[in-house]
Amino acid sequence: MADDMKKLNTKPKLPVWRRPQPEPRQKPEQLTNPATSRLPMSRTGKWKPPLSKRDKRKSGKSPLTYDFGRYAESEFIRDISRKRLIIVGPAAYLKGMALGKYIDSFDYIVRVNHAIPIDYPEDYGTRTDILYHIMSRRNLRNTEKKLISKEEIQEWEDHGLKWLVSRHDFFSRRVREMSPRINGAFPWICIRAHFYTRMRQAVKRSPNTGLVAIAHMLTSQLTELQIIGFDFYRSGVYPGYGDFRRGEEAQSVNQHWHDTQSQVDYLRKVSTRDPRVKIDDTLNKILFGGEL
Repeated sequence: MADDMKKLNTKPKLPVWRRPQPEPRQKPEQLTNPATSRLPMSRTGKWKPPLSKRDKRKSGKSPLTYDFGRYAESEFIRDISRKRLIIVGPAAYLKGMALGKYIDSFDYIVRVNHAIPIDYPEDYGTRTDILYHIMSRRNLRNTEKKLISKEEIQEWEDHGLKWLVSRHDFFSRRVREMSPRINGAFPWICIRAHFYTRMRQAVKRSPNTGLVAIAHMLTSQLTELQIIGFDFYRSGVYPGYGDFRRGEEAQSVNQHWHDTQSQVDYLRKVSTRDPRVKIDDTLNKILFGGEL
């Protein structure tokens, strides 16, 4: 009788629920088609594990790095803060003025587009620390653009370039195609899309790379930004600069892509409101004397 009562009071054992275990991840060497995988690849094409933030600090790399050596924009802004910068344009009026030593005295020398190599270092300085670039050149028909070659990127690296700043954002097709060519040759960043959109709205059409560079650098805490060699192509460019052809008028080529007067008005406002901006006599006459 006691045994029967004991059996009635005993609770039946319920099956224990266990969380289902995920399937083991496939190892990199087990991938059947590594060409279509998103694993980080080295220059030799072999798989390499991505560095953690801690490993990047130990190796001297910034934790804010991306594929192909691209850095976060905040890293560039922090690097140029509390420094004296000079942006040197390709205007022909600088030729023969012997300002090379004065230009080299700044902490960072900034140039735009096709400024490397420097043909007249005694007039335009010897260094290029920061290069703002559209990542392309004009073709022979002047209707489309062609990408920068690997040989030109190697020339930038040999020149000692510290920062490359793309005028286009990272999601643009041009930058996606250029990224494997750069592939960590030097630190580089992309300007945010909404920043360029605001610039375009302010000047009605596509702004010159030099104007974008000035506005972008002023978002940092730099102490001084000297602007020299910019006259909106009034005096042309020095011989051998960029993709201008012999006998071509630089000002007319520029007006094909950009609106000059709206950019003059924009730069006038910037130089008036921001005391960190310093301009030379030539640009001062254009902005405030109406000599365009």
